[in-house]
Amino acid sequence: MRILLDVNLDWRLRRLLPGHVVDTVAYIGWSGIKTGFCCGGR
Repeated sequence: MRILLDVNLDWRLRRLLPGHVVDTVAYIGWSGIKTGFCCGGR
């Protein structure tokens, strides 16, 4: 399963999810993008 952690979550949470592909918003360069953008919101 692929999981995207929001900026409000500690990046170290990745360690607790073995067997999953876990990225953070900051890591993939999405910091500053408004809420809902990924879901088609405005």
